[in-house]
Amino acid sequence: MSNELSKNGHGCASHKHDPHRIQRFDGFPYFVTRIVPALYDVILLPTEMNEASLIAYSVHQACSNKLDACLVLSENRGLWFTPEGGKSFSSHTPWGGILMTGGLKTCREFYTSAELEERASRLDVIVGEARRRSGYINGDPSHGGRPATEQELEDLSGTGSSGMPKGLVECPNCGGLKGECLGTVEHYKKSILPVHCQCDNNNRCARCGNVLYERKLSSNYFEPSDGRIWYVPGFCCFDHVCPDFV
Repeated sequence: MSNELSKNGHGCASHKHDPHRIQRFDGFPYFVTRIVPALYDVILLPTEMNEASLIAYSVHQACSNKLDACLVLSENRGLWFTPEGGKSFSSHTPWGGILMTGGLKTCREFYTSAELEERASRLDVIVGEARRRSGYINGDPSHGGRPATEQELEDLSGTGSSGMPKGLVECPNCGGLKGECLGTVEHYKKSILPVHCQCDNNNRCARCGNVLYERKLSSNYFEPSDGRIWYVPGFCCFDHVCPDFV
């Protein structure tokens, strides 16, 4: 991953993986969150919880994290969540990609049981196998953008009178820039990228309520010190530490 296209702090470097590996996990019920397109975090849930309690838990978790997620109740029953707050039941449940656990804090602690520990052991085997594979994981290669039309290339090329990329406006609350503009590095100069200010950072830890990272995950922001658009990969959430864990 080019250092010009994303800024990564501790814990946010590219992660290795084998793109041909497919993972399925049948340790229902569990809550799975997409960190980046190839990496998924699993939270195991007790079988003793009834469906209403599982859904209530999952709504809290999903509404806090604001990431694509799914409550997996069985092989053919899942409740899907979108970052925008949408949710819907489906007979299709997540499969494929690389599974991990412990990346996101759960909004509540669960009592352990022999049955839960058995599922955790099976999940640990899958996670351990993934760690031993070669390859790497990137964030969204499009950076959430799309190809610019010819008219957009004409209208948004260059900078405005303020010296900032055309298409961006100043947020009245934090003073940061937001909107849509052309990318500032060569690979993205013909792409329209959504740009978010700090007020748009709504990815929060379900446990402590603080933001998971200093910027919105899997999004772009404008850095005035160098005049560039930077991308924040979703796995920057792994930097988060709850205050009472320090």
